[in-house]
Amino acid sequence: MSSTDEIVESLTRIYQLFIEIDYISESVLKVAPHGPEELDTDLCRQLGMADSAIFFLESIPWASAGCGDLIKDSEMIDFSEPHCLMAARDPMAARNIHHQGLAAGNQTSREGLDGAMLSLTFCGQTGHALVVDTVRGTIRKWDGSDRLLDAEERDASAVLDEIYHGYLSLAEIPYELDILQPTQHLVYGILDEPAEYVTDTRYVLVKSAAMDHGWPDSFSKEDFKRTAARWLQIMGGNDSSSDDSISFENDEELPNGIF
Repeated sequence: MSSTDEIVESLTRIYQLFIEIDYISESVLKVAPHGPEELDTDLCRQLGMADSAIFFLESIPWASAGCGDLIKDSEMIDFSEPHCLMAARDPMAARNIHHQGLAAGNQTSREGLDGAMLSLTFCGQTGHALVVDTVRGTIRKWDGSDRLLDAEERDASAVLDEIYHGYLSLAEIPYELDILQPTQHLVYGILDEPAEYVTDTRYVLVKSAAMDHGWPDSFSKEDFKRTAARWLQIMGGNDSSSDDSISFENDEELPNGIF
């Protein structure tokens, strides 16, 4: 199974890709060595982490809180934050507040993880905890519906590399990536005023458009974002020039979501 160094390499590739496609900024990435302001090892021990888990955290990169999902509905954990460290040790805790029946039948959720285990993600209400066994070098993708140890155990780097290649191929798109292809929704007026379509401020990256701008080998983020801005202008009705119109593939060319 994977060594810590191999897992670090796989995680680093994912974060570097997130930076390249403008999902996160380089300034929010926290890389080893982590000082005491980034990782509270005393708190780690108080939370029952084994030495292998603490060494793992001392070695891996992570992003600041609130940066987005690592996989669908499963936000990246910022291990600098005490509440995030707690979530890494008991990733189903927040969910079990709303699902007490599940908690009652799930011994692992009540007692937290084995000392060598921690989660890379918040699971949310519909997501998954990516639980790393820092001794065995494995990952379990756990939705909390069964015992953790019943979830499939796989080589950690293999799991992370699948995530990376899904994003690299644009078969998968990071959740709420604010780049292109605006959608619209109806906003209803007061009393008898007619409803109006309003362009949303969140977009998804369009595979064909990204490839037109050289993805992945010679990708021009600046050109791509200019295309996005012009497309937004056209969608908003502020540009009537047909020369500037942008043609994209049919809807079936768009990605169908992420993990």
